[in-house]
Amino acid sequence: MKAILLGVIVGMALHAVPSPATAQSRACADDVQKFCADVKGGGGRFLKCLKAHEADLSAACKAQMQTLKSQRGKRWQACRSDVGKFCKDTRGGARMRCLQAHQSELSPDCKSQIQLRPRKPTP
Repeated sequence: MKAILLGVIVGMALHAVPSPATAQSRACADDVQKFCADVKGGGGRFLKCLKAHEADLSAACKAQMQTLKSQRGKRWQACRSDVGKFCKDTRGGARMRCLQAHQSELSPDCKSQIQLRPRKPTP
């Protein structure tokens, strides 16, 4: 269970902050285990759970949550026009996948903010 929780947090952090994923996953791992152990991963449920327990989170996790929020804001500002052009009907991870699918067409500012990773092949 712990490995699954860490994997979900690492995935969430990879989309949001361009720094080593292991440091990010550690920041909230204990908080996820403490407050969100019964939450099924996916669809932003862990993030929602952490937000619901924001007052009780560790200082490290609170700082990480603030960093995620800041990075999302910067990414949104840089990619607003690209999202409107290519991905207006998407949300969350689907929006990131959409932007990755249009990598060659994105504005330079958006490319730099989302730090595109290679797409995983679909089975």
